[in-house]
Amino acid sequence: FPGETIGTSNGSIFFPEDCIPNNYESYVYPLSVAEPQLPSNPFSASNAQYSNEDYPKVKVTITNNHNQRISDVTVNVLLYNTDGNIIGGSKDYLGEIAANGSAEMEIWVSDIGNQTIGKIEVYPTLTSYSIIGD
Repeated sequence: FPGETIGTSNGSIFFPEDCIPNNYESYVYPLSVAEPQLPSNPFSASNAQYSNEDYPKVKVTITNNHNQRISDVTVNVLLYNTDGNIIGGSKDYLGEIAANGSAEMEIWVSDIGNQTIGKIEVYPTLTSYSIIGD
C-alpha cells in the first residue's frame, strides 16, 4: 500500500545452536504492480507475545478493520533482540477474517536460542489470492 512499510520473512531458518549470523542478503526481483483493491491496509496486529512453551511461537491478534470479510491473509513476523537486530521470524496464513472482526493465531517461529526478545513486529496484509466480500 502507498507509504506503508512491511516486513517479510521467508519462514523459519535453522542455524546451529549458538550461531548468530552477521550478514544476510536479500534479492528483490521486479514484478508488475497492480492497483490495490483497497486504499490502505485493512489489517492491524495487537497483543503479540513470544512463547517457547512446547515450541517457539508468537501469539497475536489480527484485526480486519474493513466492513467486509477478507480471505487469504498473510502474516509476517520479525523478532528482534535487545540490540535491535533481527534474530528470527516466520510467515503464516489466515483463511479469513470476518468484517470488523478479529482472529487470534499462533505462528511457529525460528528458535532464537538463548537470545532475549527486544521487540516483535507483525505485518498482516492481503495476498494476490485475497477475496474481499462475499
